[in-house]
Amino acid sequence: MPNILFIARAFPPAPVIASVRCWNIAEQMRKFGWTVTVVTIDTQYWLRCSDEDIARSDRLIEKAGIIVIRTAHDFRSLPGAMHRAGYERHPVVARGIRKAAHWLGIDSGAGWMRYLRKTIGADLMRHVDLIVADGSPFSVFRFTRRLSEKYGVPYILDFRDLWHKNPLRGRRSRPWEIIEERRCVKSASSIITVSDSTARVLREIHGSNPDIRVITNGFAPSDFTDLLSMSLPPCALVYAGSIYPPKITLTPILKSMAYLKRMDNKTPVELHLFGKMGAEVKEEAMLWGVESMVIDHGHVSRSEALAAFRAARMGVVVTSIESQAQRADNGILTGKLFEILGAGTPVLLIAPQDSDAAALVRNRGIGEQFTGDEVERIAVYLAEEMKTPKNFNTSEAVRFSWDTLGIDLNRILTQTLERDSGDQQSK
Repeated sequence: MPNILFIARAFPPAPVIASVRCWNIAEQMRKFGWTVTVVTIDTQYWLRCSDEDIARSDRLIEKAGIIVIRTAHDFRSLPGAMHRAGYERHPVVARGIRKAAHWLGIDSGAGWMRYLRKTIGADLMRHVDLIVADGSPFSVFRFTRRLSEKYGVPYILDFRDLWHKNPLRGRRSRPWEIIEERRCVKSASSIITVSDSTARVLREIHGSNPDIRVITNGFAPSDFTDLLSMSLPPCALVYAGSIYPPKITLTPILKSMAYLKRMDNKTPVELHLFGKMGAEVKEEAMLWGVESMVIDHGHVSRSEALAAFRAARMGVVVTSIESQAQRADNGILTGKLFEILGAGTPVLLIAPQDSDAAALVRNRGIGEQFTGDEVERIAVYLAEEMKTPKNFNTSEAVRFSWDTLGIDLNRILTQTLERDSGDQQSK
């Protein structure tokens, strides 16, 4: 089978949600017989990554038959979730580097590019038939375009996030960034992204020429086979991950819990937090008088978070607390949503009415969606739902298993390579 070079900074054992998508893409490519070489960064750079995590990921990678090449990475204060280099360890210095990079339009992968150039040369590229690049960081896309031009190898870009018009970026894209994105997309053989709305935004930016396909995030059934059991109260809500004020917060949930407390003090709803945002959420919970109903479990391993989702009465997902949002916001389909589906737990979703996430939850009957201003409706819903046993239609979740998504992914890879081979022969 052909050889794929997969460039992905977030790869196991990286303790970030992007790593889950990248791992499953690589594993599915390998399952369909592709020879997969992943270029990523060294495990020593990731925060909250134990020796046990590294050993577990090494076993999985070896079992899958994936070749992994790990490199160094400078300016590690830019991405976050990494151990800083010596010159970045002082908080003031790290903050200054991030602020300068933000306003100058310097990508978080800037410190990785020289190591990619050093690692990926003629010897490696001699055996590569197709390049797949994950973004962000989007400097990887620029590097991939130049790599493709140099060696004549086609490439696919996985827009895990939007580059231009990214709603969580906090600034406008610089003109040169927009120009570079257009160059990268124009030269790509195919584009993959995570949602229909994100695909529409990309088509608005780049026109109808790019071949843009949707491969959503998903869940791997194997992640749930050997989980340790976790005991949570019967009315437990679970939120795992991060918050990104002002758009992605737990304020609507906390306010609805306060309303429920006044309306029906007999419904023992608790919000269980798994992640580093606990102190911030607990502080806000005090403002609404529900601090005793919020339990902070701190940072845990991914397997513990999955076990918590399985034990929960509902899993909470927030894509945006705004009731009406731009199309870029509507395209957010976080990986946590699919992990809750894999756990067989109903989803309590806070998202704009017209968002892709809202449509998925409503149409599939896998939970309930509310906008951020529907506090009373959320409280009434919780009061009613907590009277009945947990119920979930697992058949609707199968569509988002990576075993199913992998079929579509393999089709895209095969068609891209066949199309490119045909173009080469016609020339």
